[in-house]
Amino acid sequence: MAIRRLAGEGFRVRYGDVTEQEFWAELPLAETRWIVLAVPYGRILLTETDPRGGFLTAIRTHRFGGRVAITARDDDEARHLADGGLVDLILYPFDEAALSAARQIADRDEEHQGLASRGTAA
Repeated sequence: MAIRRLAGEGFRVRYGDVTEQEFWAELPLAETRWIVLAVPYGRILLTETDPRGGFLTAIRTHRFGGRVAITARDDDEARHLADGGLVDLILYPFDEAALSAARQIADRDEEHQGLASRGTAA
């Protein structure tokens, strides 16, 4: 859904399996400003010690000179990912999802309270 939305907004986006060499061969890395790695935790193991470290190495191996954003579950994981100096931005999707959910619930609750105070059931 996010890929379609961003493409509709004019962004050149790609979705693919980073473990496949064909995926890397098809990417216009010389023209790319950002790569966002939203890797499922514990699902893809390119190296035994750090599953996403392999992605970061592969990106640089393929002569990518742009910037890298990667997802992390917590600050410890973020520190580990940032240690190599290959990551420009750490994203916390679970934190953002929780904040978004809390805002939506609060908004819905305010709507409900507003309707209740006017005598209308929601």
